[in-house]
Amino acid sequence: MAVASYLLVTMERTDKASRAGLFYAVMTHLRTAFTIALYFILYHTIGIMEFDGMKASIAGMPDTVKSAYASALGHTESPRGSFSIG
Repeated sequence: MAVASYLLVTMERTDKASRAGLFYAVMTHLRTAFTIALYFILYHTIGIMEFDGMKASIAGMPDTVKSAYASALGHTESPRGSFSIG
């Protein structure tokens, strides 16, 4: 999906479209990197990689930690992203 979106953005062949496409590609890779880092931190924190085990382990965490993980997941997994390209 990211490649198709990149191609659609850069299809205009203007300088502005090229910059927007590059920005989109960079932000997509950063969002992916932060999502992977979030799961590594979660694994390091609770020591379980299965989603059922994560759900059980997260239930025992303080509310502030749960809120931080929910906020981070919401920002990294948002389909619209955090920045406007246009």
